[in-house]
Amino acid sequence: MIEEVRLPEISENVDSGDVIAVLVKAGDFVEKEQSIAELETEKAAFEVPCPVKGRVVEVSIKEGDKVKVNQLILKVETEPKTEEQTQVRQEPHCSNKSSRRLSRKLRSLRRQSKPKSVRLLRQKAALCLIFPSG
Repeated sequence: MIEEVRLPEISENVDSGDVIAVLVKAGDFVEKEQSIAELETEKAAFEVPCPVKGRVVEVSIKEGDKVKVNQLILKVETEPKTEEQTQVRQEPHCSNKSSRRLSRKLRSLRRQSKPKSVRLLRQKAALCLIFPSG
């Protein structure tokens, strides 16, 4: 899957910057949060982190360019999600009574959009599957 990496919002009153250096080229592999470019604004110089992990397919900027917020910087080919990675995110199938209760509560919290509670309950449910109480 090809992900477009765009210049994130820099600060409240700054909407563009000058490219000091491009730190990657097409064909390079990048990690999430790896610096991909150095920019300079009126106020500061900083590095732009890559939001995804993958192989750089295309670099759309070069040294000396002026880039604006949300402008395309580069394209990264990310790994497609495998079936195993997809299953990890699914709610565990519970076999004992307490685990089933946790699963129902997890579904309820998910519907209420409470991500922190969902994460904590998911951890608790995983422990019940690893160490069943009976």
